[in-house]
Amino acid sequence: MFYEISIKVDRTQDNGKEKEVVEKYISECVSFTDAEAKGVKVYADYSINGEVVAIKRSNIYEIVNKSNNGNEKLFKAKIVSIFVDDNGKEKEQPYHVLLWAEDIDDANSKMKQYMSQGMQDLVLCEIKQTKLIDI
Repeated sequence: MFYEISIKVDRTQDNGKEKEVVEKYISECVSFTDAEAKGVKVYADYSINGEVVAIKRSNIYEIVNKSNNGNEKLFKAKIVSIFVDDNGKEKEQPYHVLLWAEDIDDANSKMKQYMSQGMQDLVLCEIKQTKLIDI
């Protein structure tokens, strides 16, 4: 299961002043406790004081591409899987995925490629840039 972790940290701004900001991450964890430990570790590795201020379960089903080439942002896509149930009725099952992309056009292209690998009918409903910083 994926969890969104919000961490409060002091960052040096362009003008040289320190400012307290909240940065959001997403991580695959087994529990809230595991998510908190991973959130604390993010900043401990860089010897920066960071405080986990919020953790919530994410509705993300999968992360499409886990590597970032440096200038990409995280986008969230909503996909609807269309299938026929046991009674012969057509059903829709929505789910969300994350992916790294340079811009909305790149995200759309990567999602079309991802969806072409599926065995079911998939419909891309929405793509939007997130405020998440990293995975």
